[in-house]
Amino acid sequence: MILAAAGVTFSNVLIKSIAGKVDSLSAMGEQMLLGSVPLVIAAMSMEEPTTINWAPAFIASLLVLAMAGSALVYWLWFSALETVPLNRANAFSFLIPVFGLTLGIVVYGEWLSVLQIVGIAMIFLGIAMVHRGKERTLNEV
Repeated sequence: MILAAAGVTFSNVLIKSIAGKVDSLSAMGEQMLLGSVPLVIAAMSMEEPTTINWAPAFIASLLVLAMAGSALVYWLWFSALETVPLNRANAFSFLIPVFGLTLGIVVYGEWLSVLQIVGIAMIFLGIAMVHRGKERTLNEV
């Protein structure tokens, strides 16, 4: 989890540094290609490729996850970072657990505890605090 958070942070800083300077679709494609290399190596070393059942449902799921769940989301994020300051954009990453809890409710019929509800409220409050008021510059701090 710590490595994932560090990787996302590092990636966001790099994306912000090139946003507006390179074509977002090219950058997305290159990052997806680069990221696929270790995944292919891991899959080939740990899985048996012939056991994949290339049924229509599997192919459809794979395409939706690849296109909507990865490529589209990355392109939208890259596009947002062209205009939105990194500190404001990164605040929305705290919504990930909110989406996870929401999926748990919708898909699995789970219930939220009082502590989880308080946590969600704190997330929304934190995001609102980051986005309220005028943008401060380093000279004002």
